[in-house]
Amino acid sequence: MVRALLYLLPFIALSLPLHTSCVDYQELGAFPVAFPAFSTLVRAEGRPLPSDHVYDLFLSSFSVAPDATDHVWGVQDVGRTINEPGEIQPTLISDVFAWPNEVSIVPETVFAESGVVCVCSGRLPPKNNGSVALIAGWPGNVGDAVLISGTPQGQPWSYTRAPQWVDMNGDGRLDAVLARLSFVLSPPPIPPTTQGELVWFEQPVSSGLQTPNWASHVVIQGPEFGSLAVRLTITGGDEKQAFLCPEYFGRRFRIVWTEDSGDIWTDPTLIRTATIDDDIERYFDVQLTDVNGDGKDDLLVVTSSQLTSAMGRKPNGTVRVYEIPEDFRSGTWERHVIASGFSVPGSMTMGKGTPGSAVLLKRDSNKPTILLSGDDDRHAYLLVPSTDDPADWSYDKRPLLASTGIVGGVSAADIDGDGNIEAFIPAYGEDKVHVFRFADAANGSDVRMVNSGTVGLLSPVSVIVAWLVHYG
Repeated sequence: MVRALLYLLPFIALSLPLHTSCVDYQELGAFPVAFPAFSTLVRAEGRPLPSDHVYDLFLSSFSVAPDATDHVWGVQDVGRTINEPGEIQPTLISDVFAWPNEVSIVPETVFAESGVVCVCSGRLPPKNNGSVALIAGWPGNVGDAVLISGTPQGQPWSYTRAPQWVDMNGDGRLDAVLARLSFVLSPPPIPPTTQGELVWFEQPVSSGLQTPNWASHVVIQGPEFGSLAVRLTITGGDEKQAFLCPEYFGRRFRIVWTEDSGDIWTDPTLIRTATIDDDIERYFDVQLTDVNGDGKDDLLVVTSSQLTSAMGRKPNGTVRVYEIPEDFRSGTWERHVIASGFSVPGSMTMGKGTPGSAVLLKRDSNKPTILLSGDDDRHAYLLVPSTDDPADWSYDKRPLLASTGIVGGVSAADIDGDGNIEAFIPAYGEDKVHVFRFADAANGSDVRMVNSGTVGLLSPVSVIVAWLVHYG
């Protein structure tokens, strides 16, 4: 009965059509996936391809039920059926992971082999015994998973975002660098214990793709969900390897590097950190990209609203941009908050946060629109720049999609080579993935205002039904 009501919610919801001054869009449709969470688009490689615009789509899906089976899915050359999303049929890659999160493809340079899928898994008890796993053979002949992460002293670790592949010890082999979280529940009223680490797993001398439990090395304590490998300038114009480290529970945003002249990370006494920001927000996501179209990279950062009210402050998730100083080690990171005021509706907000991941809908050199997941606030948004002036940091936050539950990790790319951007938006509570196409409104495209799907606010009935499905 409850599940049936979910399919009526798009008709109950208030429809608010959206049309921006700089982007047209159309919802192409949707395809079914049970409990879709993360989506990742990767450019296909290592096989005969018709063009450079061939992308594979990876999806993870999980249930909070302790004994439920979770899944990792893939869609080869998803652009073949992009105009008929209902025809998309994901291929099962694995059902052995507890709470799979981000799924990615390992660059061919890591093992001199293409088609290696990387799965990060684990999150909260009882599914917090996560792993970093490699699965060879995509597409068409995937093998068994090889877990390269170990569990020292039996401590459960969870891994959320895909690893960065960097040669950390100068041996010529690329190692897996990523953040991890230990989350341990205690009997009330004792709060949960959390610990975050930036860690790298050392690729073995030989047979790395077949060898489990790579040696682990902790860089710093703090990061829990993700990190980003970057090369940034220092005084004199040289570049150094660094890692951007948002901290969710630690409520700070740092950058870490080594003073070793060859960027070798084996000497802990040479590792340094600098704080980019520490305004007590929960830092969740970071990307290195040119946000304002001035030809220089910025940091696109998302902070979550979760639990800020417990500190006597109004929940306020934000999207912000940091301009990179000339020397990242000592310079000032100028901050621009481009969207704020995100909060989870209703009274049941414990353990919930918003917004989630963001992706630029970049088609040309102009300032791009940003597609944003609302995560637990059950929406997807467009952040539309007010002008094309790189010095103008004002954006208009507009709802794109209203759902009945969590809106997962969004992904976007020009997957069919027509110059427009296609996006995938997982709707966890609907058991489907929505597919949108975005076009530049100024280029005469015939793509116009969405005519299918629902844009707007959910009625109180839909909120109650969504709560019953996932918590009752």
